[in-house]
Amino acid sequence: MVLVLMLSTGALFAREGEKGVALSDADIARRFEERRQSVLVSSIAELDPADPTKGGHYDVAACLQRGEKREAALARLAKILAVKADGNMFWMFPMVTLMMAGDQSLDAPNRARIAELWRTYWPSRGDTENHWVLYYSSLYLAAQTYPGAGPEKWFNGKSSAENMAEARSYLEHWMEVTTSFGQGEYDSPNYIEEYATGLALLSGWAQDAAFRQRAHLLLDYIFYDYAVETLDGYYGGAHSRVYPRQIVAPGLTPSLALGWLLFGFGERQPNGTVQILALSGYTPPPILERIARDRAQPYVERELKRTRWRLRNAGPESFVIGDKRTIP
Repeated sequence: MVLVLMLSTGALFAREGEKGVALSDADIARRFEERRQSVLVSSIAELDPADPTKGGHYDVAACLQRGEKREAALARLAKILAVKADGNMFWMFPMVTLMMAGDQSLDAPNRARIAELWRTYWPSRGDTENHWVLYYSSLYLAAQTYPGAGPEKWFNGKSSAENMAEARSYLEHWMEVTTSFGQGEYDSPNYIEEYATGLALLSGWAQDAAFRQRAHLLLDYIFYDYAVETLDGYYGGAHSRVYPRQIVAPGLTPSLALGWLLFGFGERQPNGTVQILALSGYTPPPILERIARDRAQPYVERELKRTRWRLRNAGPESFVIGDKRTIP
């Protein structure tokens, strides 16, 4: 399908003081880094050395990455790891974030517990586009951490090499489909964060340079898709997946939380993907903020998208990608 989005002039939507925003590469990069650092500082502040029940995965990861409150972070991590694993791919990517960002500061007991969880807890792969991206990006990096591990070390009975190969094969296929035919879960104020999460993890920590760069470029691509369709951070146009609460309160969506970090729109909102991006070291190319803010003239944007995979009743316009059917 071809989506058409018509954007009006920015004067109707711009915040007070918008015209004074400097848009040189240096100014954009400086402001982004200030926001990124503020996320990390706030995350570290969440941990209380006197109370090991406070702070989440990303707060612990920030402390371990920065080498601050290390003992408190390790104590909190031990508490987190003692809880029965649950959540499938939504357990996987917070755990991988901890493993990647905190690698240099983890202690032996927590390392051993993490390895044991990957052996004993079987997370489901899920059944949607975003589920598979989260699952395979997490599995790839977890397997990368244990390069010589055999099948006895993994929940699925496959070696690290086999898990990495399967994960990379799917992710590269998904990248190809996304850039050739579009996403099935496209332009979503909610699900943009799931794709940003998986790609940020790969962009930040995949050891294979070519694969890491490919993930980084697709992250730029997805954020460009958002930048060209936003009005002051609000996601315009049609959405393939959106929940009632996001229709009623469009200012409280994951996309606007990302819009604050990426481009400085609105106010900061609590958001895990924002924390992951800050930890990963990702920096958007400055041109994306200029695109997101340039509403001097109305314009029409056309883009090619597809439906989610169809099992039946796809109709005469449908076509096959690999072994799956979709509609343009």
